[in-house]
This record gives sequence, C-alpha cells and structure tokens, in this order.
Amino acid sequence: MKSLTFAMKLRHMSALPKVLMLCQRLGGMVTYLSAADGQANLVLLAPRDRAHRFAPQLRRLIDVTELTELHVVGVNAQPGRARKLVRTA
Repeated sequence: MKSLTFAMKLRHMSALPKVLMLCQRLGGMVTYLSAADGQANLVLLAPRDRAHRFAPQLRRLIDVTELTELHVVGVNAQPGRARKLVRTA
C-alpha cells in the first residue's frame, strides 16, 4: 500500500461524497479527511499497482477545480522529527 495525500478545491462541497466513492472504487482506503469552505485535504492508502490512477481520476471530476498532490520529504533522514509536506504541481 502507498500513502497518497491530496489538497483540493471543490466547486461545491456536495461533491465530496463523489470523491470518496471514487477513492473506494479505485481500491483506496481513506485514512484522513479534512474539509471546509470548498477546500479538502485527503490522505488515503492505495494499492501500489493502482496508485498512479488516483490523481488523473480525481481531476476528471467536474466539481474538483484544483488538485495538488503532496509528497512527504525527508522521512528517513531524521528519525523522530516531524514530517514535512511539500507542495508540487
């Protein structure tokens, strides 16, 4: 399983169930969700062989206006230190 983290902007918050159902349909398991004011942060576990499908499929949803995949950097460099999230396009 691979951990994926997304930050997204939604046109309507009513699109959130569509996002969650898409994640489930692709075989992912949502581990964290935070949503308010048209923005959502989503962390999920995805099978390694299907992890590359999540971002393109989420972008295809009409109510997702912006999607950014966040990557964890420096996890093994300093054990015990907080993980840093870096925004990439």
